[in-house]
Amino acid sequence: MEETVTISNRDLVEYVTLERKKSEADFKRNFLVRNGASVEDYHVKALTEAAAELNRKLSPIKIKLEKADVLRFTLHSSEISKLSSEIDSYPAEQREEAIVSKSGPIYEKMKRRGVLSKQNFERKEDIARLTILLNGMPRADAEMIKGMLEEGESNNIDVAHLEFERQQQVVNLLNRLGLPAYVIDGTLTTDKKLAEDKGVSPDEEVKRMINGRAVWIAKDRVEAIDENEKRLAEVGGKIQAMTAKHTVEEFSIEGQQKFDELQQEYIDGLKMRNVYLTSADPYEEVAVPLKKENVNEAKMKS
Repeated sequence: MEETVTISNRDLVEYVTLERKKSEADFKRNFLVRNGASVEDYHVKALTEAAAELNRKLSPIKIKLEKADVLRFTLHSSEISKLSSEIDSYPAEQREEAIVSKSGPIYEKMKRRGVLSKQNFERKEDIARLTILLNGMPRADAEMIKGMLEEGESNNIDVAHLEFERQQQVVNLLNRLGLPAYVIDGTLTTDKKLAEDKGVSPDEEVKRMINGRAVWIAKDRVEAIDENEKRLAEVGGKIQAMTAKHTVEEFSIEGQQKFDELQQEYIDGLKMRNVYLTSADPYEEVAVPLKKENVNEAKMKS
């Protein structure tokens, strides 16, 4: 029986988020130390402790990902790798000088890499969802889709084995990630001309920032959702104003009734928000085989 590890899109999003925060804390700490700060300084110790705590949270997810043979991808991977190699070829002193001065060829390379890395971070939810889908597909087909995203390769890929709903999800996610794609007669393609008359095209979606999250919403639901968010803001403001007033004087009977009605309206609005946030980013998971070396280790332990 094949040994597997279960990976979810939430695991992947949390991993990316924690890893980014830890990298930022490590960078700030090391920069301060290299520029004369003592490891005993309060702000340096605070960054050291923050990095250690983030690493503690990262550890269980990292172990899981290291054990499993998870196919992962990074948008613009080739360009990011090229820029990193070029940046790392300069001495550390020149790199730090570029960061401080915010000018020069090294800084421009850093700036470009930062833009590409930011795109990956901002799209982490959709990257995670597509990663789960890819790991549920035949490896060869998934590897070709990975190549399309990382290298800009153009491939026609057989996805006929996927149900229509899954085909639609793959098409939607690829388009969200900046790769126009379609499915025609069970074949995934980036050729728009072939998809004009038939096939699976991306759903009409609109991107919105909802409660600090980037969410893709079906076009026909945007008006209702925008109205709900507008009403939440209005009702929330009224509740805050009444709460502030209540600190200095008691509500009248009518005032208490109005306050209760506003609270219920706000709760109803939050419930609606939760429905479309959940549907926009459903929780999914996939069983991923252990890496070969971990399979052998598991067998030895058993």
